[in-house]
Parts: sequence; structure tokens; C-alpha cells
Amino acid sequence: MTSNAPKQNSMQRKWAAIAFTLLFLYVLARPTLEQQFNISLPGFGNENAVVEPNGDELAPSSPTSPPGLEEFTSAGEAQNRGNESGPGRGTLELPATATSSPAGRAESSGLEQPTSPESAAPALGKLKQVGNKLYESTAGLRYGTGSAEGHRLLHLMKHAQDDLDKPIHGVFEGTKDEILALLDEAWLLVKQKSPQVTTEDEGDRTVYTIDLKRKIGYTGGEVGQRRKHPACSKLRIVVEGVDVITAFPTER
Repeated sequence: MTSNAPKQNSMQRKWAAIAFTLLFLYVLARPTLEQQFNISLPGFGNENAVVEPNGDELAPSSPTSPPGLEEFTSAGEAQNRGNESGPGRGTLELPATATSSPAGRAESSGLEQPTSPESAAPALGKLKQVGNKLYESTAGLRYGTGSAEGHRLLHLMKHAQDDLDKPIHGVFEGTKDEILALLDEAWLLVKQKSPQVTTEDEGDRTVYTIDLKRKIGYTGGEVGQRRKHPACSKLRIVVEGVDVITAFPTER
């Protein structure tokens, strides 16, 4: 019995060494494999992550409050962050008949406009807290915990700047508040069953592609850079009910 103990310990150390070696080789090879085959391999500490349509990882809900979320908690009154430089940066492009206000955006989509200040509708894209780390926009979209960043709002803002580490990355133009207002504008078209909206069901999730008929961003990433950052006029929103999973500009 005692003579077998050294052999068992030796075998355990041997298998532990083999497992450690394989793990080390996987960590080294993972970036090369992801780049060569344009896939996202599982990492450690985020095994339940899934991949969104343009290659970004989305994780389950996070129990902790992610850093940076306080920028979104004052219903759009916090100072906007400046976006990093990129092609055509600045405010979102508006139709010639629209004003720079969210009400003007609604007018461009054919929504009925109020006739007096007393009946003016709330500005699009404003957030109010309706639960623990859960926020609802003017149009009824909800943003909660989840994604690799810890919260859907933080993930959404990943699309406010280019990411050359991704093959294709849809990039919004405009400030944080303008992006949130843009999603609300698109969501109103979804609720109206506008012909500008196409719908695709993916299990519990629904993918809406809304043609806003103006430039809202551009195609970034490695492919976008090679193609000189073509303009995007469509917005893709992935939701579970009214809960936003992700959203980004797209060409098609």
C-alpha cells in the first residue's frame, strides 16, 4: 500500500505537468488562431460568453456595478464624452428637413409632432433607473447588466470608436446622448412596424435592422480600414423583448 503511494504521487505530478503545458500552449496559440480563422475562442473567467453578429463577445449579467456606468445614470445630463478620432467624426448626420433636436429626428421618421410646448414629447434617449442597474429609455428600450464590459450601456459605447482588432466593427458617429437618441428613434420605427425595418428571430433574441436613410456611422475594423471606412445608414439592434443586447451601424 505504501509502496504504491510514491507511484501515485508521481503520476499525479506527471498529469498536472501535461495539463499545465497544454494550457500554456493554448494561451499562446489562441490569438493566432482567432486572427487566422476569424473566430472567437473561449477564454478563462468568461466561459459563458456568446458572440454578437459582428464578432463582439457578450457575457452573462454581472453582479457588480461596472466602472463608468455613472455617466449614464443622470438621464443624459452628464457631460458627453469626446469620441476618439476617426473618419467623419462629429455629430450624427441629420436629414436636411430635420433639426438637431431629437424631436427633429422623430419628424424625419414621420412621427406626429406636438403643436405646443405644453404637449412636447420627452427628448429621445433619456434614461431613468427602473431597477438595480437597469435603465429605461424614453422610447422604452431597457439597458441592464451583461456583456464582457459588465453592462449593456458600456458595451454599446464600444461602438462609439473604431476597433482594429476586430475584422468588422460598426462605429457610431456622435456623442453618447446622440447614440442613445438614435436607438430610440429606430425603436419607434420598430414599434410602428415601419417598412424601413426588417426582422429576424434568433431563438430568444430578435434582430432588427432599421434603415434610417442617412449616414449614422461607418464600417470600421480591419475590413473597414481597407475599404476606406464606407458609410453606414442602417442600425442593427439585437434585443430580448425590450432589453438591448447590442446595437451597431451596418451597411446591410
